Amino acid sequence: MAVDEWAMDKAAFEKWTRLHANSNSDEICNLKEALSVAMRDCITEKQRLYLTHYYFDNMNITRIAAMYNRNKSTVSRTLKAARKNLYRYLRFTSISLLRGKK
Repeated sequence: MAVDEWAMDKAAFEKWTRLHANSNSDEICNLKEALSVAMRDCITEKQRLYLTHYYFDNMNITRIAAMYNRNKSTVSRTLKAARKNLYRYLRFTSISLLRGKK
């Protein structure tokens, strides 16, 4: 994703957050559900393991690489691919969820 695209997405998200700051609990639940589905259906088992260790277990790339006897760059590329797959899924699914379409 280009820096300009990211900045536009971030600006749009911040604007949306300000507009819906007090009424977003349903949307948050929907987004959490979408993330759960994406983690299950949109990434490989290896990507899921690496993401879980990296984000939920607070392990760094070096430690994950050592744990699975992989090169650090391989783990890094796998994480990048997983984030890309999740982003694609959530970007389009979230728009539908936020509009009330499941």
